[in-house]
Amino acid sequence: MNRLEKIINEVLSEEKEKRDRCLRIADRKFDKPSAYKSGAVVRCRKGGIWKDLKEEVPQSGESSGKPAQFKSGTKPEKIENLTLDQIIQQVKGIPYYKDVLDDMKNEDESWEVTKKVKEYAEYMKKNPSSLKNLPPIIVVDNKIQDGAHRISSIYLLQNLLDSKNDFWKKLKLKVEFWNSKNLENGDYTFLDEDESLHKWFKRQGTSGKEGGWVDCNTCRDGKCKACGRKKGEKRAKYPSCRPTAAQCKTPGKGKTWGKTKR
Repeated sequence: MNRLEKIINEVLSEEKEKRDRCLRIADRKFDKPSAYKSGAVVRCRKGGIWKDLKEEVPQSGESSGKPAQFKSGTKPEKIENLTLDQIIQQVKGIPYYKDVLDDMKNEDESWEVTKKVKEYAEYMKKNPSSLKNLPPIIVVDNKIQDGAHRISSIYLLQNLLDSKNDFWKKLKLKVEFWNSKNLENGDYTFLDEDESLHKWFKRQGTSGKEGGWVDCNTCRDGKCKACGRKKGEKRAKYPSCRPTAAQCKTPGKGKTWGKTKR
């Protein structure tokens, strides 16, 4: 048995016995078992990598818009623990959770939000106990203000990634309901459900059902291929993406415009 096989066997045997911090981080970074994953786990356990990397549930940051800041000393009007179905029924303006599900069903991960929501959902599935550390969903004047990525992730688990598991339907999330009069100032934003960035992105560019932005490096006679490449598709140059073919007429200041692959 060579050294590499020995390392892999050691890690696999340890996986059966324990799932420590290094292995949980490796699960996030590697889609499937491999020599690279096994070697990374060994290096992590020896303190060679990922020393300062946190292993808790990834957070989306500003998911629904610019975060609201509340006046010091004020409290939410009410705090409730609700299932996802209850949240969807009670709260307005929850963006993109259906769009992400549609993307995943169509095997389309070209949108960055879809990629991020999938990442959170897969982590939640592997580490359900970490859900107790999730921050609350923030609702202002009965409209979602923060928490859209978390909602989308659980919706994805319910309907696709772990649909046979009732845990996600019964799971309750902490929701804080605020009144806008308690805002520190009016400088915050919502991402409206009916006019989400995803819908705007989809209606731009290529004609027909495909939609999406266009790759300016593929334009011929005013027609361009979609920015997102299909599985297995190769192109002579890196995609240079714009919302429409008309906007490809101005190169702009991008350094990679027309750059060929190496």
